[in-house]
Amino acid sequence: MENKTGKYFKYAIGEIVLVVIGILIALQINNWNQERQFQNEEKIILKNIHTEFSENRNALKLVLEENNQGCKASITLLNLVGQNRELIQQQNLDSLMYVMLETGSFRPSQNTISDLLQSGKLQLLKNESLKNLLYKWTRNLK
Repeated sequence: MENKTGKYFKYAIGEIVLVVIGILIALQINNWNQERQFQNEEKIILKNIHTEFSENRNALKLVLEENNQGCKASITLLNLVGQNRELIQQQNLDSLMYVMLETGSFRPSQNTISDLLQSGKLQLLKNESLKNLLYKWTRNLK
């Protein structure tokens, strides 16, 4: 009887060890899968940030060009002050005044960053300096 009990205990311990090993393997696979999902989400976040900042850069270039044109129109108008009537009539004053007054203003998009800050997903980014720059960007815009 003792021999059977010893065999049973060995068998039970073996079963327990196998179950524990199976659970550990399942947990490791789950951790790998979760890390892979985090990496994929980080890639998407970085892509969205890049797209938003690229669009902001393009919008800023347009606003700068509009403002430069406004400055040039202002200089042209200032140079016309005191000139003779014929020279002034050769200019299209209403167009110059429109370009001078219709300057652009820069309102950058920050939807991606706002979403990251509000959802807490900014913590998914591994690059600490990028996280700090994104926090500073929001503060500096205000």
